[in-house]
Amino acid sequence: MPLFNYVALDKQGNEQFGTLEAEDKRDVNAQLRQLGLFGLEVTHDAETKVDEGVKSELSKLLAQVGIVSSNKKIFFFRQMALMLSSGLALTESLDMVANIMGGKIGLIVTDISNHIKSGGSFSDGIADAGIFPSMSEHMIRSAEATGELDVVMGRVADDMGRKAEMKRQMMAAMLYPGITMLIAVFMGYFLVATVIPKFAKIFESSGKKLPPDTQRLIDISNFINAYGLFIILGLAAGFALLHYIRTKVKGRYITDQIVLMIPVFGKVVRVGAMSQIGWGLSMLLQSGLTLVEALKIVEKLIPNSVIALEIKKATDSVLIGRDLGSSLTSPYIDPLISQLASVGERTGGLVEIMFEAGCFYEEGLKALSKTMANLVEPASILLIGGMVMTVYIGFFKAMMGAST
Repeated sequence: MPLFNYVALDKQGNEQFGTLEAEDKRDVNAQLRQLGLFGLEVTHDAETKVDEGVKSELSKLLAQVGIVSSNKKIFFFRQMALMLSSGLALTESLDMVANIMGGKIGLIVTDISNHIKSGGSFSDGIADAGIFPSMSEHMIRSAEATGELDVVMGRVADDMGRKAEMKRQMMAAMLYPGITMLIAVFMGYFLVATVIPKFAKIFESSGKKLPPDTQRLIDISNFINAYGLFIILGLAAGFALLHYIRTKVKGRYITDQIVLMIPVFGKVVRVGAMSQIGWGLSMLLQSGLTLVEALKIVEKLIPNSVIALEIKKATDSVLIGRDLGSSLTSPYIDPLISQLASVGERTGGLVEIMFEAGCFYEEGLKALSKTMANLVEPASILLIGGMVMTVYIGFFKAMMGAST
């Protein structure tokens, strides 16, 4: 039977080195478990070790360029919740999940496991990974103190799954209107760049005076064809300038204020933030964090800086002794949130009430996203029809010899 070299950890966490005779690596790990050791690395002989090392480095290099999807992150948390609830140790659970998942997230989970084996905490490993939601780090840090790590892992998975499902629903609702708007843009370009210039040549060769509507279409077409590149560069410069403005604190605040004033879309952003406040406070308080800690984390979760600033003000207000309900009173925060917070504080059921608030606003967000999609769809159809009709009327007048 072949000999295998191994590196393992004993019950005190000390590394042990040795050689075992076994049929394969699985047999080596089985023997190590019988000896009360946890296998870290098993290799065959020097030649195999070098060959596997090259393959390992290549696989790591390929895996590092991959993208970790939301589904993989959710799967990671669900598997960890299952294994921890089954009584497995944290590092053992991490190693098993790393072997199951592989790829980039497998490497990341392995790094987290090694971080813990070297004396670090699980929450720090999650934070250093840089791919998981910031809320998960704080929830896990709290769970490390309370001993409810398996429960919290399940909550994190549920929260991520809910957000992923909401994102899918919104994308599905906006898919058809988005395609219709794209068609409208291409239709407009086709009319301006191809159809109108051809008709213009026909009318110019006839020597007739063109109606104002027709001449206006030809002038617009000539302008776009002549300066189209500059228009595209101008739009690109505008987007670049907007991006630069949003990198500044004041610029981002002003643009976020403008977003909140946009009909329908601004309400979608606001309702989404209210949903995040409800869900976030409920989950964080349920996981053992204090109200101030929960508010500070929720502030970071809100993408709109205007609403996030109001949460920061509420945190400061709670710190000086005011109740949560009055602290959340703001023009940018829905009054229902502050009212529910007041009721929750008086009754001692803040976690449950915030959970219900999150559910309520989530349903409202779904309805608003459908409404927005229903508004964009007819608008895009009218846009396409309007462009075609304008061109048709303009050239129909010219063909009929109108001179009005």
